[in-house]
Formats: sequence, structure tokens, C-alpha cells
Amino acid sequence: MSFRHWLISLLALAFLLAALGAAGAGTPLYDPAAKIRIQRGAHELTAYQQAETAFSPLRQAAFRHRMERKAPNPIEIKHSLIAFDAEEGPGTIDTQTTVTLAATEDGVTTGEFVVTALEDFSVTDNGGIPLTVEANPYYGTVVVTFPETLDEGDELVLVFHNAGTPDCEPDDFFGMVFCRVSDDIVFFAGLDWVPSKAAYTLEDYYGHQTTDLDITTPPDYLAVSTSDPAGVDDEGDHLVQHFVGHFDESYAGFAYAKYETFTHATAAGQPVTTYLHTGTTSFGQPWADTGAAIIDYFAGIFSPYVYNKHDLVQTINELGGGVGPQSLSFYYADALITDPAYMFSESIFSHEIAHSWWGNMIRYGDEDSPWLNEGIAEYSSRRYGYQVWPSYYQDYLYEFYFNYFRYAVDPSQEVPMSSDAIFAVDSMIYQALTYWKGAHVLRMLESWLGDEDFLAGMADYAQTYTWENNAELTTVDKYRAKLEATSGLDLQGFFDQWVYGKGYPVYRWAAEFGQDGAQYTARLRVEQIQESGAFFDLPVQASLWIGEEDEPRTVSLEFTAGVADQTFTFDAEPRGARVDGEARIWGDKIAALTGDVDASNEVDGLDLIYVAWSQGGLFNDYDHYNYLPEADFDRDFTVDQTDLDALHANFGKRGTIDE
Repeated sequence: MSFRHWLISLLALAFLLAALGAAGAGTPLYDPAAKIRIQRGAHELTAYQQAETAFSPLRQAAFRHRMERKAPNPIEIKHSLIAFDAEEGPGTIDTQTTVTLAATEDGVTTGEFVVTALEDFSVTDNGGIPLTVEANPYYGTVVVTFPETLDEGDELVLVFHNAGTPDCEPDDFFGMVFCRVSDDIVFFAGLDWVPSKAAYTLEDYYGHQTTDLDITTPPDYLAVSTSDPAGVDDEGDHLVQHFVGHFDESYAGFAYAKYETFTHATAAGQPVTTYLHTGTTSFGQPWADTGAAIIDYFAGIFSPYVYNKHDLVQTINELGGGVGPQSLSFYYADALITDPAYMFSESIFSHEIAHSWWGNMIRYGDEDSPWLNEGIAEYSSRRYGYQVWPSYYQDYLYEFYFNYFRYAVDPSQEVPMSSDAIFAVDSMIYQALTYWKGAHVLRMLESWLGDEDFLAGMADYAQTYTWENNAELTTVDKYRAKLEATSGLDLQGFFDQWVYGKGYPVYRWAAEFGQDGAQYTARLRVEQIQESGAFFDLPVQASLWIGEEDEPRTVSLEFTAGVADQTFTFDAEPRGARVDGEARIWGDKIAALTGDVDASNEVDGLDLIYVAWSQGGLFNDYDHYNYLPEADFDRDFTVDQTDLDALHANFGKRGTIDE
């Protein structure tokens, strides 16, 4: 940083609060300090979400390989009982999984299972007779030859013995660590060494099985599982902790450590329990309280929470993110030792808890549409955020996600949210499209349909397709149909453009304030200027700050041939304008008045302070992170001398409309 820029920044910091106070009547048009906090936190949330996506592409890749193979696997697992023991110091495990399966057609002689075989692996029938096993490393499966031919409905019990040292090294995709066997903690976020049916369709993947667990632990350790606790046997030098599955499970995980627990019940009486084994326990109870509040909110607007409990489980920092199976969420260790009053910690938890609905209770059947899980979960997280934080915090976060997308995703690399290419793109593009755009598409639907009709459609969708009520997988078409039924609108065109299409609108806008006798006017002109030439038919709103009013007024704009040009009349003088001030549209908005950072429709000294203060880039280190997108006039993701020069060129100008 040059001395000149350093001096300007110092002066900016000294005069910032005074400038805000002198900005005019009413609340400030712009809160740069809040925006910086939101964007800094969003960087952390982005890194977390990128880690959280690791399961999806990795497992989906193996799943897609099997689907391409299209081999028959006419079995259904009805029940699994996992008996687990570990030598914590040496890091080895010893498991026995008893699987009850049934044939789904006549003449079945083999079954294929997804399982990672450790050093000591074998399969027997229920009488202990060894069975023939053929491994297929490419698909990560084993084929077991049955001791007898099964016809449709016939059941068979197999016993899988698997012992050795599990692979708890960082995965190749994101460097996450999904298991640990040590004296401090034993946890498995996804039991690849426990057999599950090799799936060739999503219906096969989800299945209809329940899973019980018998976990042997040292006497002072507490276990927690995706299944429900069902008692403890005290064997003196060890405990056997029992868990019983009450719901169809596609996923099993557990942990045990010297956990301390904190509990708060939901409104329906389900316990929400925080499990902490390291670091401060100061926030254990607040997290249990917050978890229960999140579940109550989602249950109130979507559908009842069907599980018997929900656990917030601290694991290890090397997990790097979170995993949200049914009735339990695993988190990296530091997540549970931060204050829920920190917005981005709460955002992580509300996203994972939302997966109790989107991905567990409501299961998607469009293999190329992961946004039906992740995008809806992220929208749900943002929606909860609007209940507990100032609304503009969430608006800024939506805006940041779009700017990050614009930075990270070259237009030539973008693919539709629903497409067979979504798992072929790199992790950042996958994240941007599936999480961020997915959430924003729902926000646009919310704006178009209106909150009441949109939520009615979401609730009907969730209640209809809750797996425990209706074992039917959802699709994009089923989701669209529910929204159409409650709103009475034909949404096919919207879905064609936003779900199955690419690109986004670019709006260039200008404002001009005037006076007509005793009345004041605000003229707005907005046009779409994207290079594609495609028109995005969306409701567009503008925020206008009037007189001494604290909150902006919202006006709707009507487009003809891609242009909106309207004049609005008020009893008091307008003091600011911004198109899409609530960041409801996944698109770019470019102000014609270069240099107007704070949307006052005038380039003045306050804008100069903002530009001087915000010099730096979108990805500067946190200690010097002051990037403001409104000050980045040349849109190169860096606020620098070029932007300062552009402001100087327009200094003192007011907004006008040049036709």
C-alpha cells in the first residue's frame, strides 16, 4: 500500500462515523461496516460449504459409475445390526454387521454391496459358513454368492466381518478427514466399511432399511449415533451402548468420546443435544437452544420434524465442514465452541439442520439436480437468518454470493443447475451453482409468487414427499408442480431459463430526482444489457429512501421490450435509490452514475471516503479486507487508483437520465 493510500485510509477511518452521522435525515443509506463483516464471514462460510460438498461429488461419482454399468442387483436390505469395537490407541476397529436382505425377483444367486474391505474381511451365512466374495475395486463393491437361490420375497441373513485399520487420511477431493480412531475420539461420518446395497438408481440408494448399532466403548465415554439410544450394558471394564433405528436410513454414522451434553427440547418435545469433547463448553447450552429454535422454525413453515431427536456432534477440526444425515449433524470441532450470536456459525448449523428436511425427510430422485438438496437447504438457512438478524445482513450475503460467482465462474464454464454436467465441473463451480444460485432461484420464486403462495407450495411439497409418509422420490417437475398449484402460475418458462438454462440478467439503471410544485419525483430507468440478448422476465423492484423515513420504500418496475422507465411521486424529497436493493435477483446491477457508492444519487465526499477506505481486492486477507463492490467501478474485483480516478471524474455530479 502506498503512503498516499495509507494516509487516505487513515483519514477515512477517522471521519467515517462523523460522515455517516452527517449523511442526512433518517438511517444511513448504506452500512459499509456491516457489509464488510458480512463479506468476511461469507468467506468463512464459503470455505465451509466447499468442504461440505465433498461427500456429494465423491459419492455421486461412484454412484454414477454404477448407474452407467446398469447391472442388476435385485436385493433389498431390510435391516442391519452393526457391532463395533475399537482399539483406540492402535487405531484399529473390529466390526460385525448382520444384514437381513430380501430378493426382489425370482432366481437371485448373488448380491452386490458397497463396502471397504479392511485387512481382515469375510462374509458368512447366519450359521457361520464362509461364502464366496469377489471384489470390484473400481466400483468399490463386493459381490457375494448366496448359499441358496432366492425367489422374490425370500429373506437371507449375511454376516460381514471387517477388522483392521480404517483409512482416516484426508480424502483426495477436499482434504477432509471423515473418521478418527484415537484415545480422544472415535467417529465415523459415513461407514464405508459397513456394507450397504450397491445402488443403480436413487430409489436403490435410499432404500427402506433400518440400522441398529451396538458400540463398545471405554467406561467413561459417551456414544451418539444416527439411530436412537436404546440403553447401555455396563460390562465393568467397558460399556456396550445400544442404538435402534426407527426410520428408513440411507446413511449411518456415530461418534464416541468423553462428551459433555447440553439439551433443549423442540416445541414438539424432541431433545436437541449438543455433544462437546474439546475446548470451551460455554456455548453448549446456547447451541442446543439455537438448534431447537431452528428445527421449530422449519417445522412451522415446511413440515413436522419426524425424527425422535437431533444431535449436534463435535468431531475434529480436520473434518473441515459438516455432514447432515438424519437426526444428527457432525461438525468440525471449532464450530461448536463459537458463539451462536456470530451469524456465520448460526448459518452453518441452520444449513445442516435444514438437511433433516432436504435430503433426508424429502429425498430427491433427479440425479442431475443436487440443488434440490443443497440449494433448498441454503435457502432455508438464509430464510431462518432473516428471522434473527437485520434483514440487510442476509441481503448482503445474497449479494456477496453472486459477486463471488461472477468472479469464480467464467461464462464458458457455467452449466445448468439441472444437467448431466453438474458433477463434472470443478468444486467451486459446483458450489456456486448448486448452493448459491440454487438458493437465489428459490428467493426469486418467493418474490414472484409472493411469500404466502410460495411457502404454501413449499409446505405442500415437503408434507407430500416426506419419506416416512410417502416413499416417493421428488423431482424438479414435482417441485414445480406444487408451486404452480398454490400460485396458479405457469412456471415452466421460469424453470427452463433458470434451472435448465445458463446466464443471468445485467441491469443498467439510472435515477433522476426532481420537484413538481409541492411534490417530489423520482424517475427510474432500467434496461437489460446482457450480451446474450435473452430477456429475463422477472419482477424487478427498486428501493427509494424518502425524507426522514428510516426504511426505504419499495416500488415495482414494469418492463417493455427490456426497458422500464417510470416516475414516482412523493410528498418528501428522495435522498437515495437502488435497483434490487434487497438482492432478490441473481443478476448484475450497474449504476449509470459512476462514483455513487452509497446510492444517494450524487457523487460526494462520503463516496470518496468509501472508496479510499475500501481499497483492496475481493480476496484480500481478512486483516485488511475492506472490499466494497459498489466502489469497484471498473468491476475488476479490486478497488484501486483506477476507481478513485473514476470517482474524481464525476465528483459533484447528480444522477440524471440520458436517453
